[in-house]
Amino acid sequence: MRSTMLIVAILCMVTTSAGVVRTEVSVPVESLGCRLLGSCRTREFAQSVAVTGQHAYVADGAGLAVIDVSDSGNPSLVAYCDDVGYVCDVAVAGDYAYVTATGAGLRVIDVSDPANPHEVASCSLYVYAVAVAGGYAYLLSFDGLRVIDISDPRSPRQVGYCAMPRSAYDVAVAGNYAYLAAFSSGLRVIDVADPRNPYEVGFSRNWLLYTFGVAVDGTWAYGADVVNGLVTVDVTDPRNPLEVGRFYPLYGAMRVAVAGASAYLVNQNNGMRVIDVADPQNPHEDGYYETPGTDRDVAAIGTIAYVADGGAGLQIIEFYGGGATEERKKTEVKRETGTTVVRGVLYVGLGTRSELPGRNSVMSRAVLLDATGRKVKELQAGPNDVRHVAPGVYFVREQSAFSSQHSGLDASRVTKVIVAR
Repeated sequence: MRSTMLIVAILCMVTTSAGVVRTEVSVPVESLGCRLLGSCRTREFAQSVAVTGQHAYVADGAGLAVIDVSDSGNPSLVAYCDDVGYVCDVAVAGDYAYVTATGAGLRVIDVSDPANPHEVASCSLYVYAVAVAGGYAYLLSFDGLRVIDISDPRSPRQVGYCAMPRSAYDVAVAGNYAYLAAFSSGLRVIDVADPRNPYEVGFSRNWLLYTFGVAVDGTWAYGADVVNGLVTVDVTDPRNPLEVGRFYPLYGAMRVAVAGASAYLVNQNNGMRVIDVADPQNPHEDGYYETPGTDRDVAAIGTIAYVADGGAGLQIIEFYGGGATEERKKTEVKRETGTTVVRGVLYVGLGTRSELPGRNSVMSRAVLLDATGRKVKELQAGPNDVRHVAPGVYFVREQSAFSSQHSGLDASRVTKVIVAR
């Protein structure tokens, strides 16, 4: 894994995987284990994104943008459905996109021909978030969860309702349960086994203080919380959800998507963070990408993330890293920990260690080297201030003297570190 800070010219030539060269505007970018594959502007402010097949569907306020992402390095806008109100969320199932429009309710758009999307039905409700599962659309309104029968997408009708004491901002459905990101009410769990009679069965509000987004994968729910970042919740028993881990990258988490062992968390003006959730009790950052806009939503397929990035439109980002360990206070830099991400302070442990049977390794000196092998600074035992060091890939070389009863050997150990902001 590597860290890069790319300061590029205002105009640069970009060669896509298809060999097409195009000119585009670039901005300073910071990244760790992630790279931008492509981007596509939409007309207004990209709010939400759903991806299925070769197309991404972006709710961008002015309408629904349909973007061809078959070539992720060169996504292109193929159609727009703009007569559906101020669109703020989208979910796609089969040949239909279900969008929520402020003041205009649920709008059902036929996308069987992505180049010709058109509205076929609507449901007049004040709603702003939507999830679709098993022939039903689950809508969030200011006062609760509404269940809409969409077995006939051209004739949606409300069949169930569950009141909530406060507004919720995101919804995910898995099995017989709907999980609501209910802001100051934390995570709420609604039993929807009988869509006509949904009712709350559990909630969690410990670290989940101001929850904007939620994703569910198997027996785990992941909350995007403004204050506490990513919070992992064990929902093996949905009636008793248990918060077991959290990772706080930056203030302002908005939405989260999970693919494999990675959670992709978007943080408004702080870019996208990739968090390793292989052990949900100990999530840690594996990478990040500072997007040019205002992150509002994310969808993920494999190692590719699709970010609804406000005024910057759709950003397609590949996560190619993994295996990094975030530097912790009083944690020594060791070879076996793999790549270490350092923010501000680099801790180095010098002293006597057992390296080989019958021998002790006395770490006598350590230096920080850049990628060319040039010495950047001498390091001391304990904390070292590296705030002045430019972000990038470096190496810590620890020189040691092995001693035993019979011989003395000189040795050194090199550990890769990444200096990040």
